[in-house]
Amino acid sequence: MAILAERYVHVIGVDTHKRSLTAAVLNSIGGVLESCEVPANAVGHAHLLAMAAGYAGPMLWAVEGTGSYGASLTEQLVGAGHVVTEVDRPRRPARKHGKSDQIDAVRAGREALAMKQLNPPRRRGAGAAPRAPSDEGGVGEDENGPRQPPPKAGRDELGNFAAAVP
Repeated sequence: MAILAERYVHVIGVDTHKRSLTAAVLNSIGGVLESCEVPANAVGHAHLLAMAAGYAGPMLWAVEGTGSYGASLTEQLVGAGHVVTEVDRPRRPARKHGKSDQIDAVRAGREALAMKQLNPPRRRGAGAAPRAPSDEGGVGEDENGPRQPPPKAGRDELGNFAAAVP
């Protein structure tokens, strides 16, 4: 299966926050062509769309937090016919030298270029995808419908056990 870099000429990685969006335009081999920080509102969205219009060829938007801080941008992009993929926020230890939103935007774009398939954007307020049923007794469904988690030993069970011991 081919990676997305073979299907798109440009990717725009977006690091999302409550009040700002940082975007980086990358070519298909991950080179940074342009980056900017805009407010997380309609004016900022319009600026990003205008920036994207300056690039020709198939374009992919790699947005962090499509179901939370990136929801409004994602809705506007999808409504305008752009291709958007969800990119997970990086899991990393606390930084010693601060944070760089531009680095995170570039990382989002490069991560998308290496993907084999698109991750559909989450809807506003939607959490992680539901888990598949497992044979480990977790919550899920089997042929009889929803399964319940295995009972945990609680205080009452231990109390009853202690009362039964002479």
